[in-house]
Amino acid sequence: MKRILIAYATTDGQTRKIAETIAEWIRSSNHEAVVLDTGKNQEMPDGPFDGFIVAGSLHMQKHQKSLIRFVTNNAKALSEKPALFLSVSMAAHGQDERNRAGVRKCIEDFERETGWKAKKTIPVAGALKYLDYNWLTRIMMKRIVKKEGGDIDTSRNYEYTDWDALKREVDAFTSEIPNSG
Repeated sequence: MKRILIAYATTDGQTRKIAETIAEWIRSSNHEAVVLDTGKNQEMPDGPFDGFIVAGSLHMQKHQKSLIRFVTNNAKALSEKPALFLSVSMAAHGQDERNRAGVRKCIEDFERETGWKAKKTIPVAGALKYLDYNWLTRIMMKRIVKKEGGDIDTSRNYEYTDWDALKREVDAFTSEIPNSG
């Protein structure tokens, strides 16, 4: 049985949904998944862990401060085992090279700032949660998305996470983690 820590930070809840879904996938494969919201807890849970999945979302071209703090404080432990970093954003949705380059730069900035580089990093498309935003955020997001040619009907939410592709990536990652013991 493998024991995997999933540490995440979320702003609008999509990264939490991703982390909890990954935990379900791992548990359904008869492994243990420990989920940590770095916005609520900065302490590394009692180990040992066989691998790590770290997930955070991009807002204003930065990952959450709580995630940066957690990774910076635990970079050594995170570097000692296989690790996967998921960077969740709207910019990861679609095929626009300018947006993809922007995501890569944000990930490089995160690695530089924390002193940690995961074995594998995956940009993951997030969600537009118009119904969950306050009126100001809804207006701002609609303006940004309209400029990019995206979905602007604010009477509903849009989820862009490719769950099948993400599951394939998570399954491939967890299969490469050596069994403990």
